[in-house]
Amino acid sequence: ILLSRESLQQYLDIEQALMEYEKKQTSHSYELKREQLEQTEQMIVHLRDLRGQFQEEIDELKEKMGYNDNVNSVREFIVQKMQKTVKISEEENYFLEMLNKQEIVESELKSSLNLRENLKIENEQLTDQIFEGQYGSESENKLEKELDWSLEQKHQVDQANLRWRQAHMQTKESCLCLSEAIKLWKMLVEIPTSEQRYKLTVETRNKLVLAIQYLQLAQSYLPNISLPYCNPEEVRTLERAISYIFTDMQTEERYQHALNCYETTLKRAAALRQWFEQVLNSTIARDLYEITENCRTKAAELRAERIRLIRQKIKDMTGQDIDSVGETSIEMR
Repeated sequence: ILLSRESLQQYLDIEQALMEYEKKQTSHSYELKREQLEQTEQMIVHLRDLRGQFQEEIDELKEKMGYNDNVNSVREFIVQKMQKTVKISEEENYFLEMLNKQEIVESELKSSLNLRENLKIENEQLTDQIFEGQYGSESENKLEKELDWSLEQKHQVDQANLRWRQAHMQTKESCLCLSEAIKLWKMLVEIPTSEQRYKLTVETRNKLVLAIQYLQLAQSYLPNISLPYCNPEEVRTLERAISYIFTDMQTEERYQHALNCYETTLKRAAALRQWFEQVLNSTIARDLYEITENCRTKAAELRAERIRLIRQKIKDMTGQDIDSVGETSIEMR
């Protein structure tokens, strides 16, 4: 194989591009983008749940345009309402906003992934060309295997980090819903008319149902973890309490008992949120930092070994020494 100054320069240019990519923390940015995308998708799932609050509109949509229960159909329906100057609800407007954010994140994520993947492919192709598909040394072989193993470990920690952050986010949302439900329930004693009391009780129930859904979603992200608070049995207890909410609104004793149940659940949900924060900020953050640093070290060692081998190969074939490898260029004499 003919090794020229140009082919070596091309390899080093790609290595430099990869180093700049890492220096700008594009790899870390990619993980954040992916997490942001996942959070956005989960928010869209939540908003689809909220559609139940205007189910009549969806039923009309099914009849008029063969609605098949997907996001695009809902968006099309909302846009049509806007075009007809029909006022859309706050939930519908937020739904569109989340979809737009999701598309922006998807586009940015795809661009970032393509850039990184193309650089890696070019790098591997040049490495194969220079070393004719063989390892240049036992050290290179060993370092590449160690880097591959470290990257696999990092992927697993990344996935764990993402699942725990999602569970934490869902628990925070549950706490908000529980707080709002308790606030509404406390307002009930000030409402004199039966119709208004019934309406307020419905709103309270809806907030409690959402709180349960968030807690169940949090558990679904960590199916093999026994949560110290708000475990499935506790959630079922709250579900049973909600089923009696229209009876609980009628007497002072039952009203107070229900309030105690809701407040206890909020306290335990808040404790669960704090527990997630502790695990994320201590154990997972430490593991992620250590494996990330290990990956960077192994990648730098592998890069240095390959450049050393290339310089040696050029010298063996041409008798010329590579004087230095700069930021963007090399000098050969």
